[in-house]
Order: sequence, then C-alpha cells, then structure tokens
Amino acid sequence: MEKDRSLSFAVVPVLARNIRRLLTAAWHNERGLVIGLAASSLFIAAMPFVQSGTIALLINNLIENAGIGKVSPVIIALLAVAIAAMIASGLIYSANEFQTKRFWIRMSEKFELTFLKKKGELDIARYDDPKFNDLLNNATERGTFPMSNLLEMQFANLQNVVGVMVASAIIIGSYPLLFLLILGGLIPRFIVGLKYGKDVWGIFDSGAEDRRKFFDLRRHFFWVPGVAELKLFQNVERFHDLARGLMRSFNKKQERTEEKKLRLELGARLLSEATLGICFGFLMTEVIKGSLQIGTLTFLLASMSNFSGSTAGFFLSVARQYEMGLFVNDIFKVLDTPRLIALPLHPIHIETSRPPAITFENVSFLYPDSEVPALKNLSLAIEIGEKMALVGANGSGKTTVVKLICRFYDPTEGRVLINGTDLRDIDPEEWYGILGVLFQDYSSYNFLVKDVIALGRSNGRVKLAKVLEASQASEADSFIQRLKHQYGQQLGKWFTGGVDLSEGERQKLALARAFYRDPRMLILDEPTSSIDAESEANIFTQLNARKADRTLLLISHRFSTVRRADRICVLENGSATEVGTHRELMQLDGTYARLFRIQAKEYRA
Repeated sequence: MEKDRSLSFAVVPVLARNIRRLLTAAWHNERGLVIGLAASSLFIAAMPFVQSGTIALLINNLIENAGIGKVSPVIIALLAVAIAAMIASGLIYSANEFQTKRFWIRMSEKFELTFLKKKGELDIARYDDPKFNDLLNNATERGTFPMSNLLEMQFANLQNVVGVMVASAIIIGSYPLLFLLILGGLIPRFIVGLKYGKDVWGIFDSGAEDRRKFFDLRRHFFWVPGVAELKLFQNVERFHDLARGLMRSFNKKQERTEEKKLRLELGARLLSEATLGICFGFLMTEVIKGSLQIGTLTFLLASMSNFSGSTAGFFLSVARQYEMGLFVNDIFKVLDTPRLIALPLHPIHIETSRPPAITFENVSFLYPDSEVPALKNLSLAIEIGEKMALVGANGSGKTTVVKLICRFYDPTEGRVLINGTDLRDIDPEEWYGILGVLFQDYSSYNFLVKDVIALGRSNGRVKLAKVLEASQASEADSFIQRLKHQYGQQLGKWFTGGVDLSEGERQKLALARAFYRDPRMLILDEPTSSIDAESEANIFTQLNARKADRTLLLISHRFSTVRRADRICVLENGSATEVGTHRELMQLDGTYARLFRIQAKEYRA
C-alpha cells in the first residue's frame, strides 16, 4: 500500500510537467482557440450562479409583491436578466462545443503527425530493444488521443475550478460547517477515481508484452498471404485460440478492476449524496424557522448542487487526468527518446558527386543483449567505383556490414571510413544523399507505379524519362507495359482500380526505385531473390556494363551473380576469411570454391 501511495504522488509532478507541455504546444499552434475556449469556459462556469441568483431575487420579490396587482420595475428587470442569461448560455454553450471540437481535431492532427515523425526518426537499433518495444506498444495502442483528451480536460477543469471557487465563497459566507460536510463527502470519490486510473494503466504497463504477442498473432488475419497460409496449414483455429487466450487474460484483469471500481464508486457516491441531503434538510428547517427566505433557499440549494457537481467534476477530472497522464507520459517518453547514434557537432563534408571508397578498419560489433560478436576484427577495403560482393552462410555478418555502412549502429571496436573519414564524423543526411540500399526485406508501396519508382528520390518532381530508364534497367518495364494504365496504374487491390503484383514484380519495382535514386554508393542485399533467371541475367549485365560511376556492394547466395563482381569477400563467423576475384578464389580452393562447385553441380544436375 505504501508503495502504491508513493507511486501515486511521484507521478504528480510528471503529470503537471506533461500538462504544461501540452498547453505550451496548444498556445504555440492554436492561440486563438485557446483564448476563445478559456473565455467561454469562464462564462459557462459563472452563468449558473448568475441564473440561480437572479431567480432567487425574482422569487423573493414575487413573494413580497404578491397580491399588489401590478408588476414592479425590479421584477421586470430581474426577469429580463434571467431571460438574457438563458439565451446567452445557449449561445455560448454552442460556441464552446464548436470550439472544443475544432480544437480537439487540430491538436489531434498535430500530436499524431509529431508522433509519426518521431517514429520515423528513431534509431533502428531502438526497435531491437524489447523494453523499448513495450513502451512503444503502450504509446501506440491508444494512439495520441490521450494527449488531445488530457489537453481538452484542462478547459473543463477550468470550469470546475471557477464553479468550486464561486460556490465555496457563497456557502462559506452563509454556512461554513455545511461547506466542510459537503467537501468531506466528496473526497472518497476522488480517491476511488485516482486509484482506478493507476490500476488501469498498471494493467496496460504490466501486460505490454502479452499485448504485443496478441497483435503479432492478429496481423496474420489481416493480410492475404497470412490468411492463405493459416487456411492451408489448418492453423486458423490454433491462432484464434491463442489470440483468444491472450485477449481473455488481459480483459479479465480489466473486468475485475471495473467491478472493484463499481463497488467502491457506489459507496463513495452514496456518501456524497447523503451529505448533500443532510445539508438540504438543514436549510429546510431554517426556512421553517423564518431564518431563510424561499428565494435565498433556492439560491443556496443551487449553489450547493453546483459546488457538489463542480467539486466532484474537478476530483474526477483530476483522477481521469491521472489515468490519461500515465498513458501520455509513455508517449512523451517516446518523443523524448534520445538518439543512440550521436550526430557530429562539426561534421566533415564528403564528396557527393563521386563514388566513395569504404574501409572497415579492425571492426568488431556486438549486438545489444548478445554474447556472440556479429563481426570480429573485420578489415576490408572497397575501392572507389569497385563492385564488391559479400558471400557467406546465414549469420556470418553480411547484413551487419550493411547496417554499419548505413550507420544504424556504430562499431563496438574499430572504424568505418568513407574516403578516409570516420563515418561518425559525417552528417548522416549528407551520407544518405549518395547512398542507395535495397534490403532483402524491402517495402512495397500502394501508389501509382510511376510514383512508387520515383520514391527513390522524392525531393523533387517525378521525372518520367528517369522513371522509364530505371524500370528498364530493373526489367520492370516488361510487366508495367502489360498493366491497364501502365505507369499510371494504381497498386493495391483494396484501392479503387488497384492491382496486386507478384513477389518478383514487386522486387523489380524495388530495384527500379534504387536505380531511380542513382546513388554514388549502391548496396543490394539479395536483390534478385524472387526474380526469374533471364531477368536477373539482364539486370546484372546492365550493372556490369556501366562505367565506374558508383561503388557497388552486392550480397547474394547466387554465385552466377557473384562471380561477375570485381572482388568477392567471404565472411565466416564475422571475419573476412577470403578476398579476391572469382578466379583467384577458385584457385585458392577454399570456402568460396567449395560452395561454388556445390551450386554449379546443382545446376548441371
């Protein structure tokens, strides 16, 4: 219990800081709406007291003037004020509702786009960290809506605070003991709401990995290849049962929390309503004794109701903010996640018009939470304009070499040099500007064909002549010409007029995207794994025919492709064991020669 209490109070300054950050963002982005909402909120908070006070005076005057036979100017004035207050309230309520909706939409857009951009800026290494993935899952699952909701609550909270202050002054000025009695009856509701908010967040936080497992299972039901394999391997029921087990376990925790909350909330609400009833009964006796006028009674009853409602609203709002604040805090933790890969304070500029030379200088690398080095004391030089091929068994370190060149990670030991300059001293954006990488797990995009290819260099208008050149080089033009709208064809069957492509066709498009980029350094990781043999031969014939206008690093298990490289590097257990031309490595009669003969034998068979 003591631990829970300390946790609750420890989160208060964090909640306050996050609310301040949200309000600052709102002020910078939607200053007019903030001012408008604050003004209308203050008006809405004060208006019930103006109305009830006017009606109270009206009742007292009516009682005093009953039977006179004429309407006094005071009564007419009070009636006019009461009617004007009702009309104004309706108008301001409508305006406030409109402003609130617009404010929520605009700030939701701001927060969602900020979060998306941050996810794109995160270091790739972050996504390899299970603990960070738990945090990211918590922040992503509810979206950025808790930020918009928490921000919107501040204006409702302003109404409650003003209501509490005005009602408190009225009640304390009349009957101080009644004020203390009503306040005491409301505190249990606040405690229940506060505890519930922490319990709900605790369920999400402690079950983060189970929820990630559930979403991992669920994704197989949301794409056609996944559904097809589930059906053919007769795993639909199994995956459904696994998903149901995870979801049922999680939801049971929430149901138990909701049941507990209901029991506590009913007791707390009964107490608060009972104290209000006692106060109402006391005021009735004051009227009977002649100590209180009827109109004043209605004003005090309305003030007590407003005080009870505003105070309960304030307490529940704070409790709700506590719950929302815990989710918002996860989002801010993601937004505040620092870079793992440090940017150079004084970057060294590199030549961007010429192909680079890349040197691995005694490089070793150990992935986080791994005990086996992915690379061990690797020294390898790729010359300017050279076509270098990497071969080796799975897990030999080929993809790690690419990740280090892309600076997704920094070496544990040693250096990666670009034209003699440590990669850590180069601005990554400048380096990416001359780098083109096609991973084995490439992305597919559902745009028009020409736009998909032009994503290779999207910082300008689409150059159709260049699109055509890139598609011809990747052998994509042959299937594009058969599409109904050719380069204007929409991809993705779930879009109007869209079509789906085969795996080989998608890979040709991905290659075309890399060729459209026209980088000075091109890295291809199994670029033709799904492409037919004839197209593959044509692609590499064109690559080899080009002058040394780019440096090429090729990773492939197809030795018919690899043999055409200027040099070949064999990686084994993270180390370069053989480097040379195809002929030199065949004469060396080592690992490369053995693997080449095995593959050649399969082709001859």
